[in-house]
Parts: sequence; structure tokens; C-alpha cells
Amino acid sequence: MELTDHDLELLEAYFLGTLNAANKREVESRLQNDTEFREAAATFLTTLATLEQNKFNTHAFHLQKTAQPAVSVSWTRRWWWAAAAVIAGLIGGVWGLTEWNQKTSAGYLIASNYYTPYTSKMGTSSDNSAVSPGILMYENEQYKKAIPLLQEEISRQPNQYKAFLLANAYIIEKAPERAIPILQSLDTEPPSLPNIEIKWYLAMAYLYSNQVENAKPYLNALTGSESSMFRDKAQKVLTELQQTIN
Repeated sequence: MELTDHDLELLEAYFLGTLNAANKREVESRLQNDTEFREAAATFLTTLATLEQNKFNTHAFHLQKTAQPAVSVSWTRRWWWAAAAVIAGLIGGVWGLTEWNQKTSAGYLIASNYYTPYTSKMGTSSDNSAVSPGILMYENEQYKKAIPLLQEEISRQPNQYKAFLLANAYIIEKAPERAIPILQSLDTEPPSLPNIEIKWYLAMAYLYSNQVENAKPYLNALTGSESSMFRDKAQKVLTELQQTIN
């Protein structure tokens, strides 16, 4: 279907959090019940997020060339990965989600041997003022219940750490294709999160979804890491992939 101008305005406002309650209910109902609207919305929002990403990259390049001081991450920049997290949850089908039916693929089998869920310990720290219900549910290994909580929290206030946990919860709950766009967007952010871990879990998500060629660049990058743990694991995965595929 072709989105109307009204649809486009509603969707953009929805993901920016500026809709009134009535219009928000309308959008959520259509995303839930109208397949054609859901798929068209996913295409539009992904395009919009990509345009914002490109604008940010161009601006950052200009600052670097003119030796101007770095600027803080703008709202539209933060919106890029926040939208990726929300879209992945509401409109997962656009990325071709499978029914996890690739359990005999080389990528899946190798990822199964090396993937371990990211361990969050914010709830056990002395200062746990930033801990949310979504984070606590993740830390209690209630990953399926953590997903909608984290989605809602991110839609209200973008947060890189919660987006990272959400991506891991998707991998654990056998929906790696939903984790991929979130981790991709986080991988291009300023490094408030460990970039090495993002690359590792992104490689695992690609392998679980049997996108072996997409996983290789991240694994190759990790072989040059200063972290011996990730460096060694990445090299072992690459070796096994080469032996299995060849």
C-alpha cells in the first residue's frame, strides 16, 4: 500500500513521541492489525532513519575536515537507533524473520557453540538508581518478558544500553533478525558501549540467521582486537566456518 501524507505525519510523530493519546492508539492498532500498513510503515521508517544517519555522517565529516570540536549526539541521531529498536519489535516481518528453521545450517551450529548471553549486573551494583523493570527482567533471565518492557522504555527515552540488552534478548528468544538492525545502529554510535561486544553479538546474530558472509567482516575486525578473549573466539569461529563451508 502507499502511505498517505497523514500516515507519514502520524508515523514520524509516533516514533518521536509527540502524538496525543488518541492518535497513538490509532497507530498502534494499525501496526498490530494491518499487515500492509505495518510493512509500508517499516519501509518508510527505515528510510527515514537511514537519511538521518547519512545527514549525521556528513555533518561529522565536515567537523573533522574543518577541525571543529565534536558535538553531542543530536535527538535525530539518537532517534535512529531508538527507532531501530522499536521497529524491530513492532514490525519484525520486514526483515524477513524466519521460524528459526535453520538449526542445521553451518552458521547456526557454530554460533550455538560460541554464543553466551550478555550478563548485565546493574541490579546488583551499589548504585542501581538507573535500573528499570526491563533491565531487571533481563538480569533475572526473563528475556521474553524483558522484550516489551525494554521496547516501551526505549520508545519513551532512547538508551543505548537498553537497546543492547533488547538485541541480546531477541537473539536468546530465537529472533536474531530483530537484533541485527539494533546492533548495526549501535555499532555506528560514539562508543559509550564497548564496541568490541557490539561487533561480537552482531556477528553472532548474523550467524544464527545463517548470514555467514555478513558475519565475517565483524569477526575479521575482532581478530585485531586488544581483547584476547574476543580475538581468540573470533579466530576460532572463522577457522570453523572455513573448515565447514569448504
